[in-house]
Amino acid sequence: MRISVIFLLSLMLLAGCATTPETEISEKQQLTDAMTSLREGKPEQSIAQFQVIIDKAENDQQRTQAEIGLAYAYYKNDDFEEAFARCSLFIKENPTHPQLDYVYYLRGLTKLKQGEVHLQQLLAAKTPTDDYPEELREAYDYFSELIKFFPQSNYLDQAYQQVDTIRQRLAKYELHLAHNQFAQGNYKEAAHHAEYVNKYYSDAESRKYALTIMVKAYKELDMSQQLNAAERQLREINYRQE
Repeated sequence: MRISVIFLLSLMLLAGCATTPETEISEKQQLTDAMTSLREGKPEQSIAQFQVIIDKAENDQQRTQAEIGLAYAYYKNDDFEEAFARCSLFIKENPTHPQLDYVYYLRGLTKLKQGEVHLQQLLAAKTPTDDYPEELREAYDYFSELIKFFPQSNYLDQAYQQVDTIRQRLAKYELHLAHNQFAQGNYKEAAHHAEYVNKYYSDAESRKYALTIMVKAYKELDMSQQLNAAERQLREINYRQE
């Protein structure tokens, strides 16, 4: 994964920029060992190694690098809640750190992963629920902050890609709700969820599915004006896809 390569390379470069008293050489070696554990797919081992560095580091640069490494190690260990907490604390305590844009990006990723886990649980539920994968909306906000505050970041393109991914996930869930509501005969609620997708999500496939549900719901509700408008939009999308 590209984020792994960028992060580990930058971590090693910054670790090598410090002065080299004996204690700092030892700390740099410990940092290298912890990163090696990450590269070898041993996140639990790297978590312990990074924590030792944080607890004993005499050099602030080594300590903050270990804190970033620890957050990433928790992320790789699928402990997204702890990874998110570490990122949030780092951002609060190190507002001028040269790798702050990466921490913003990692914070968004951890919340995105939490949201995806929640989303899969909701999609797998046999009965509709009022629950919502709010973590996805939060992740959207976090990536948006990165885009706003770090317009020159190396992670900018990836942040935009993640924003698009989140929009697709949220549209998918709204359509899931619309489908379930229609199946239960709740045509007004079905139309409401489909209208939301049609209004706020721009990808053609999501809008096409939403408009299809809207057409069916409006027919059931005998809403001729809304039906004609939805059918017209659906014809326009089909025409553009031909």
